Amino acid sequence: MNLERVKTLTDIATAWLGVIALISGGLFAIYQYLQTEKASKVKETLSFLKQFNEAPIFDARKNISMARERNDELLEAALNKKPFNEQDYDNVILNYEKREGLLKDIYIIFDFFDMLQVCADKKICDVETTELFFKEESCALFHQHHARVMLERKKRNDEFAKGVMVLCKQP
Repeated sequence: MNLERVKTLTDIATAWLGVIALISGGLFAIYQYLQTEKASKVKETLSFLKQFNEAPIFDARKNISMARERNDELLEAALNKKPFNEQDYDNVILNYEKREGLLKDIYIIFDFFDMLQVCADKKICDVETTELFFKEESCALFHQHHARVMLERKKRNDEFAKGVMVLCKQP
């Protein structure tokens, strides 16, 4: 009877160990899959970072930055005007964008961020990595060209600059 009981306990223990091994193996497989999926999404996000630092995106960013520096005194004067008039400030921005020939560059940058946001929304890119690399730049772009965004939304496309606005958590 002792031998039969030991055999029964051994069979039960073997069955339980098999179930535990099966569950452990399944959990490890899921973990591996998730890690591979995450790595793939990060890799896709990094491909956007590469684009961001190459022509034509980099050139557009450079043109916008240089034009902003050239017009810094006008922007500063409009910003410090007492009382502050937001419409005057917006007009300074819209005028220097046009005078400097920045519209093409602005559209290139905003289109880039729209594509990036689609990638993140569709879970092709990693959202956390996207925010880490692009949130600060997209927010600066939004704030610097807020007047252009609002004008384009009113005139042409109410979805203009959606990618930038989503990254910046703007309404």
